[in-house]
Amino acid sequence: MRALQLHIDNCYHRRLRLGLAAVILSLALISGVGPAVADVVKPKEWTVLIFMNGKNDLEEFAIEDFKELASVGSTGDVDFVVQMGRPQRRPGEQASLKEVLGGWSGARRFHVAKGSTPGPGEEIEIVGSGKSVDMGAPATLADFLRWGKAAFPARRYAVVIWNHGQGYRLILPADGAKAAAAPAPDRAERASAGISHRAVSQDIDTGSIIYNADLKASLSSVFGSELRLVGFDACLMAMLETAYELRDVAPIMVASEELEPGNGWNYTSVASLLTRHPEDSEDQLAASLVKSYRDTYGDNDNTTLSAIKLGAAKPLAAEMSALSDALLMDRVKHFPIVKAARADRGAYNEPRNPVTIDLIGFLGALERRLEEAASSSPALAHTRNARNLAKSMVVANYTSSRRGEPYGSNGIAIYFPATKAAFNRDSWSDGYLRSNEFKKIDFVASERWSIFLQVYLGLPN
Repeated sequence: MRALQLHIDNCYHRRLRLGLAAVILSLALISGVGPAVADVVKPKEWTVLIFMNGKNDLEEFAIEDFKELASVGSTGDVDFVVQMGRPQRRPGEQASLKEVLGGWSGARRFHVAKGSTPGPGEEIEIVGSGKSVDMGAPATLADFLRWGKAAFPARRYAVVIWNHGQGYRLILPADGAKAAAAPAPDRAERASAGISHRAVSQDIDTGSIIYNADLKASLSSVFGSELRLVGFDACLMAMLETAYELRDVAPIMVASEELEPGNGWNYTSVASLLTRHPEDSEDQLAASLVKSYRDTYGDNDNTTLSAIKLGAAKPLAAEMSALSDALLMDRVKHFPIVKAARADRGAYNEPRNPVTIDLIGFLGALERRLEEAASSSPALAHTRNARNLAKSMVVANYTSSRRGEPYGSNGIAIYFPATKAAFNRDSWSDGYLRSNEFKKIDFVASERWSIFLQVYLGLPN
């Protein structure tokens, strides 16, 4: 506590300046003269807004990642702004975190300066305590983004969603095998936890989670063309389904096909790369993030990370729809070929919930098997076209050798359970039924891959 008090004392003047700035901004917003503030404050090159939801079993890693970010801190060209959540409920081993940095719960907003911590008194704003703030609510995300954009104007913005993706994240690299082998929750558990297919940012205090459709709405409501990158420091988000949902909100997305270790991104490296090269484009920034992940994990974990052009999602999805139609034209001929090609692929989140596979690797396997069958059907042409489009969509890609073949890990995944039984074991599969009306997945409702899966797997409408 003495060390913390000394740190707070040393930061007094910096906090005072930030506090005055926050008061001025609040008064300006209340009086309706927000644009005048933006005129006074010269925009920086980048503002990186990190929605760091530690209101779950990842709290320890949220604190560590904040400290990594603060080892570099904001500069004259780049602002790092964090809304951090910490849980009210801390079961088991998490109980000791009540003694860390005052043990506060709820959510607080920070401008990350070099050497700062997410401790009491260093925040710009206390959003709320305990259950009073829901980090699994899209309105909470949108409010943070709107506030951060106004308070820290920049020429370009990046948004990072930090938490569980699709309901999973390995808690500790050392416990990876144990975590992966744990059974997926059944549908009743899923419903009680508020977890469903295609979602991110779980809040255990409230049971809420942000679905991809709501994520898109939150981002779209705040940003125009200034949002240049969306990043997911979360599991299993590098999918065509996610890219399709976000295709109009930013040019590029950085995400992982596979589970992430609890430590996630290396924020010391991330901050260093961006602050050294603030002039970088979003493509260059995305490639740097992928390189940082490669440098951090190498071949030591089951890790992947890729940078994906979001504008290419619609053409690829259209080609996948055309392929779906072509495969369905001759089921007797094509379904055994598809089954063999799918059997060539390793599935992510295996053995816990193996329902997603690398799309480029699958299309390559399908192409080879269609060629071996001497197929001259439209399916072969559409397979080639889809594979080429998928490859051109990936700006940068890293995969550990432990997630090379048979996984492929070329940068973008797709939902494809191997069997109907695997689909039924997936606690989140409701979202992939075309009859689903709850938080519809745009790719499922608008494109025809879901129709192919429905027929191929023998699913209900």
